[in-house]
Amino acid sequence: MAADLGGFKRTLVYAAEGPAEQLFADVEEIRKFDRESEKRLRVWKFLTAGSVLAIGLGLFFVISRAIGEERSFQAFLGCVTLGGVGLITGIVLWVRGSRFDLANRRYELFAALVEMLRRDMPKDATIAVALDLSRPTEKRKKTGTGKAGHWDVVYHQDPWLKLRGRFADGTTFQVAMIDKTQLRNRWKRSASGKNKRKTKTKAATVALVKLSPKAKRYPDLPRVAGEVRKLVRIPSWCEVKEATASAEELTLVTTTAAQWSVRGADPATKFDGFELVGAMFFSLYEALHLSKTSAA
Repeated sequence: MAADLGGFKRTLVYAAEGPAEQLFADVEEIRKFDRESEKRLRVWKFLTAGSVLAIGLGLFFVISRAIGEERSFQAFLGCVTLGGVGLITGIVLWVRGSRFDLANRRYELFAALVEMLRRDMPKDATIAVALDLSRPTEKRKKTGTGKAGHWDVVYHQDPWLKLRGRFADGTTFQVAMIDKTQLRNRWKRSASGKNKRKTKTKAATVALVKLSPKAKRYPDLPRVAGEVRKLVRIPSWCEVKEATASAEELTLVTTTAAQWSVRGADPATKFDGFELVGAMFFSLYEALHLSKTSAA
């Protein structure tokens, strides 16, 4: 990895600027790291399950034979001790290791966008990236607390992807992906009169694409400011939050609560995040072309 792999393993944040080939190589290293983490998690889950089985066998010895029998009691102690140590070790490793089970859709979207963007960039162009693969509900991503009806809510905001570069026509682009998560909980009295704590999670993804064209190439961009929203064509499972144009830039912001993935890596997905961002770029370039037409 051209970037600091050791630093990435500690923080799960990847930051680099370079040509597409370098970024692709780094993504492959991230994929490899994720696969290895998933393998370790499977081993630790197996260890935990095996430990529970060992404890169960110990209990079986107690039930099936009198505990006063020395041989039975020794077998019981051996199973419970071995199972207890394995169970604690497995749970600790599982909890610690689960943070390294990365969200595949994040790095796969990054890779797909680099492949798309490079086609309209100069051969020697570079792309700057900041990719955060840590959990969206880490403490540092907490933005506040509040109420939503009867629910107590903890809010998190996770700006996990930022891309920046320049197309061959001189237009600079920016892409940002932000996950917003609400951790909700409340106490509810059941029909039997017992109080039970209920929890649920609400999440949404905000996508931003911004284009800053050269003024000489698109001098009449302000003329189409009122038409930008009409030109937006995005998947039906997304919603437009902002669509603006000025003499300096065009901005499109969308949001979705759909559990999207990237079809190139997950063919079965119903909601393709790459399709969304690609449609956002296409919509903004439609506005750029319209500004040229209106000027003519």
